[in-house]
Amino acid sequence: MPPHAKSPTPDLVDTLIVGGGPAGLTSAVTVARNLHTAIVFDSNDYRNERTAHFHMLPTWDGKNPIAFRDAARQNTIDNYETIFYVDTKIEKAAKNDDGLFELTDAGGKVWKGRSLVLASGIIDVPLDIPGFDECWGRSM
Repeated sequence: MPPHAKSPTPDLVDTLIVGGGPAGLTSAVTVARNLHTAIVFDSNDYRNERTAHFHMLPTWDGKNPIAFRDAARQNTIDNYETIFYVDTKIEKAAKNDDGLFELTDAGGKVWKGRSLVLASGIIDVPLDIPGFDECWGRSM
C-alpha cells in the first residue's frame, strides 16, 4: 500500500491534483515548496502498469515504477505536512460560481480547492494487430 499522510485531509485546500504519477507527484512537491496545501488523487490505474521498468526520468531509469511512486509520496510526506494523498478515481470536476474547484470521487465524496491540476496522463489506444496486446508494455 502506498504511503499516506498521518493527519486527516482538510475540507479546503489550495490545490487539487488529479493524478498520482510523475506529473502529479511533481506538482505536489512544487505546491509544498510554495507553502500551499494540496490533495493528490490517485486512481491507482497507471499507463505503465504492465512494465517492471521505469524510463525517461533521471535517476529512476530501469527501476520499478511502483518504487518511484512510493518513494516520491514518502519523500513528500516526510518533508511537508501540507500534502495529502487519497486513493480514489475522480469522476467529475467543475469550477463553482464562487471560484472554487469541486471534484467528485467514485464514492460520491466532494473535494474543494482554490486551484486544479490535471495530471492524469494519457490513454493508449492499442492497434488491432495480432500479438500487439501481448507485447505492449513488455517488449515494445
